[in-house]
Amino acid sequence: MSAVVMNNGTMRFTRRWSFHAGEGALVWQLVFPQTGEVVGQKLLRESRRSLFFSLDSATGRVLFDDLPLIGDDGSLNTPDGWYTGIETTAHHLVYCYCYQRESPEHLGLWAIDPGSGQVVWARRDVVFVANLEETFLVYTPSSFGGFPERHYLLLDPLAGSTVRTIGFDSMTANALRREMTPEEDRQGLLLPQFVSEGMVEETLALRRAGIDAPQHCECIVLGPLLVAARYEPSSVSGRWNTVLGVWFDAVRVYEEVMEKDGEKPCLNNFLIRDLSLYYIKEKEELISVSL
Repeated sequence: MSAVVMNNGTMRFTRRWSFHAGEGALVWQLVFPQTGEVVGQKLLRESRRSLFFSLDSATGRVLFDDLPLIGDDGSLNTPDGWYTGIETTAHHLVYCYCYQRESPEHLGLWAIDPGSGQVVWARRDVVFVANLEETFLVYTPSSFGGFPERHYLLLDPLAGSTVRTIGFDSMTANALRREMTPEEDRQGLLLPQFVSEGMVEETLALRRAGIDAPQHCECIVLGPLLVAARYEPSSVSGRWNTVLGVWFDAVRVYEEVMEKDGEKPCLNNFLIRDLSLYYIKEKEELISVSL
């Protein structure tokens, strides 16, 4: 589909770049540091590995790829790196975590430079709770008499050092936690919503675009701009095709199949940030479109 040219000569509604995470990979998490990168996690299901990548968000240039997290010796290698993820961002850093043994809870915090992939600091003893902008609320897990206990601290995000000890005062910790800004708001992300009954603005925008079954859609409405993923069940296989479209003033300006013949609808696989659309195609490819 042809792009739209703006008055300043730049192109709108056209693919800017794409990044293929590798055959069999699953692009799982994306975060956006303040310094202009997009950092993601990819899962390699057959080998049960979790690896990280970083791209320049404007050009798609690869800054690092296939980065595993920590090992017991402090290196960036671990046999069970499958159990890792991305926690948050602050300033120019991205923060990753592992899991507690035989537990679904997180453990440890590693500050990664998104430009180089280097570990700036690491705290293996803490569990992340909330990003409070100037500090992180964390706790160290322990037990007393067989019951779990949490000892709360405030950390400096840039150094990993303890700024304040809260101790076992959960009321103070909970009060601080309520002050945190939701991650998507802090990073400036617009996330899709699954359209349900009573969502008037979204339903009207979809119908103006010619979509009469809004209950099979996720969408983002931003003024005259509509981005929607349509989930189309196959009458033959019973599987799902997911089609992503962009409409401006109810005119379709971009479309691509995000996934063909999937086992289930391809949910929560696109977002908008800084008038750029990011979406994941066939689980393996991250694509950026100029809006």
